Order: sequence, then C-alpha cells, then structure tokens
Amino acid sequence: MAEDSSVFGGRIDTGYANPEFDALWSRHLTTIPIVERMQVATQLVNYVAQQLIVLPISYRMEPTLISNRLSGPTARHLLSTQAWNAEMWDVVR
Repeated sequence: MAEDSSVFGGRIDTGYANPEFDALWSRHLTTIPIVERMQVATQLVNYVAQQLIVLPISYRMEPTLISNRLSGPTARHLLSTQAWNAEMWDVVR
C-alpha cells in the first residue's frame, strides 16, 4: 500500500504488506545471478503457498479455437490477448 513510511510508489493488487515478504521480494529484484535468483523465487513461491497470501476462488476461462489452416499462433503472455502476435499469423493452403 502507498504509505509515506514504506516509501512505496508501486501497485500491489492484493493490498498485502509484510516485512518478511517485502524483504524476499526485494532480494528477488536485486539478485542478478540466475541460480541465486531462482532460489529466491522458490522461497517466494513457498512463502505465498504457506501463508495463503493469494487464494483464488475462480479462474478466468479463455477458450480458443484455431483452425489447422492457420500457422503462427502461440501461447499468450499473462497480460496479453490471444492475438498478441497476430501480425505473424498466416493461412496455410
């Protein structure tokens, strides 16, 4: 949450604030070697799972039908649409 005491200027959708989690997240953002970074990421995932910070009660379904005559579609990214790379699609004849 945005507070003067936390000097936080970003956005947390859940509103969750915890010094232990914040420290892990900060380590994740500042760790460059990939092996160490993945170890911190694993700690973050374990923390979230153990503390039940996020408990989804529903999932957004996005069924997608694609013709076998269409080449180019791939899995979408988290914040994109199904047609995120549509400029690369082509019809196979």
